[in-house]
Amino acid sequence: MKQYDDMNLPKVNQNESLETISSNFFRPLLDVNRFEIRSETVRDKGIDFHVELKKEQSNGDSVYTNFRFAVQLKATESIEANTDGSFSIQIDSSNINYLLNNGMPSFYVFYHKPTQAFYYESTNNFLLNCKGRMLTGANKKSIP
Repeated sequence: MKQYDDMNLPKVNQNESLETISSNFFRPLLDVNRFEIRSETVRDKGIDFHVELKKEQSNGDSVYTNFRFAVQLKATESIEANTDGSFSIQIDSSNINYLLNNGMPSFYVFYHKPTQAFYYESTNNFLLNCKGRMLTGANKKSIP
């Protein structure tokens, strides 16, 4: 593979690699018999997945319900936990507005690579907590 050492090729972006890792770990968290996960792959502006609930009927068949929620996946390998065990991440207000304009429930899902743990919070709760912090002068939200 020495022929590639001096070749001008695109560099690997560690953030993109982390997005792939977090996405790969996220999908198995939701049982395929109960959830349909659809990736937002074309010009993603703040929603990574739409998730639809499936329902088993009394005859044993499963149906799609069209009850859906949106997921914005965030990932890090460098953020340290706060003293209370929560994490503080910065999210642009445009992203919050985008999720709220979606018209369906939405969630922030945070992947912490060093511990391989996921944390989540609904966008509505996130916004309420942010508004409360704004009143006290804080500008970051901690996810318990």
